[in-house]
Amino acid sequence: MKQLLLSLLLFLSLQLTYGQVVINEYSCSNITGPSDAYGQKEDWIELYNPTAASIDLTGWYLSNKSSNLTKWMIPSGSVASNGFKMVYCSKRDLVNGNEYHPNFTLSQTDGDWIILSNTFGNVVDSFKIVHLTK
Repeated sequence: MKQLLLSLLLFLSLQLTYGQVVINEYSCSNITGPSDAYGQKEDWIELYNPTAASIDLTGWYLSNKSSNLTKWMIPSGSVASNGFKMVYCSKRDLVNGNEYHPNFTLSQTDGDWIILSNTFGNVVDSFKIVHLTK
């Protein structure tokens, strides 16, 4: 019983430690939305930190495929408390100032995902991309 309780406590503490950043919004058809630092209207993901503390994302992962949770490792950066982080899915594979540019794009194809994983490769948040029509 003690071991089960300890395991549950460890699981909950990991969820509290790594479950703060969420996928807030996304666009896989950016026509009139924000432009990146290069002046391009790339597909984008907005991450949000609802906590009162800054969260370091160095070593975390972003992916668009459920079969590859560690597709792009975030090399550096953080999300300020109650702050947002823009991710422009441009295939540039870099961090430019406050913008992330992973090595993939988004599409409205069935089966594509937006997945945020922590340094251990555990999924913190995920969202299945849904094709929206007018």
